Formats: sequence, structure tokens, C-alpha cells
Amino acid sequence: MAFEVRVVLGRANEGTLSLEADMGLAQIKDEIGQLSADQQLSLVEEIWDRLSNAASAIPVPESHLQELRRRLADHDASPDDVVAWADLKGELGS
Repeated sequence: MAFEVRVVLGRANEGTLSLEADMGLAQIKDEIGQLSADQQLSLVEEIWDRLSNAASAIPVPESHLQELRRRLADHDASPDDVVAWADLKGELGS
């Protein structure tokens, strides 16, 4: 099964990415490497948009869930041990 992805970033900067369903990762990387940096960025944005629309289908690794539980437990144990974002920005000089 073959399909093409048309990468468009303005009229003067469009390209076509030709992919086959049975292509390996190395071949896909080679195809992506044929695109300009702007076109690659456009492709990344397209992929990100598609992934964000299917966020519930992407599993969260157990290690991430464990870290979240740890941080929540730390916060529950010391809820006043926080720094306001505005204060931190002021300390950093931003």
C-alpha cells in the first residue's frame, strides 16, 4: 500500500513525501531527509496535531504515572511548600 504526504509551507515551499506502508524506519528517515528544514517542521506540526487529537489512545508509561503519584504525595504532605510562578519569574529576572 502506497501513500503520499504533501507537505506545504507556503506556495514556494511545498514538497511531497512518498511513503510505502512496508517501509522501514530508515527509509522513512531518508525520505524526510529530502525535505527542507521548513518542510520538516511543517511535517512535525502535522504529526503533533494528529497525535494531540488522539491523546486518549496514547498510553502513559507506568514510570510517568509513578512520578506523578510521587509528586502529588509530596504536595499533599507539604501543600505550603510552593513558589508562586510570578515570584520565580521575578527571581530569574524574566
